[in-house]
Order: sequence, then C-alpha cells, then structure tokens
Amino acid sequence: MMTRNYETIFIAKTSLMDARVAEIKEKTRQVIEAHKGKILNVDDWGKRRMSYPIQKEFKGHYICLTYSGDNGCVAELERNMRINEDIIRFVAVNVEDK
Repeated sequence: MMTRNYETIFIAKTSLMDARVAEIKEKTRQVIEAHKGKILNVDDWGKRRMSYPIQKEFKGHYICLTYSGDNGCVAELERNMRINEDIIRFVAVNVEDK
C-alpha cells in the first residue's frame, strides 16, 4: 500500500486531567505504529474556546497529529476516536507534499 502524509486534529473534553490527555496521545501513537505508520509531529494547542458548543461543551483541548501511513492506518485511528467518549470531534485530512 502507498503511504501518504496525514494530519488529524481532534478536540478532547476540557474536564480531562492532563494524564488522561497524555493517555489519549499515547493510544493514538500506538494505533498509528501498529498499522506501520510513523508520527511526524504532535502539536498540543491547549485549551481553547470553540466557535459553537459541541455536546454542551464550550471549550476544548485541541491536539494536532501529523503522521504518515496508509488508508488502513487512518481508518483504524478514526474508528478509535469515534468510540472514545473523551474526544468531542476529529477530522483527518491528506497533506499534499509541495
């Protein structure tokens, strides 16, 4: 399979302790590496106010992951984020090399 660069931004609940946010980051790293992906960068943007409330939350903890992998890696990462109740919203996009 062809590996491409992807960027996933997800929003975690602000009520989480820093240790729980670190667990979520570690779990995403494990999922990516289990599917032969490679993490290029992890940006923790911190807690920010959202434009509109999501699930009655007005603030969120934003984290941006940049990684390389194949379609299976992205699908599994999205599946894990979908079932995690601590993640409010996520989006994964393909990053074109320029």
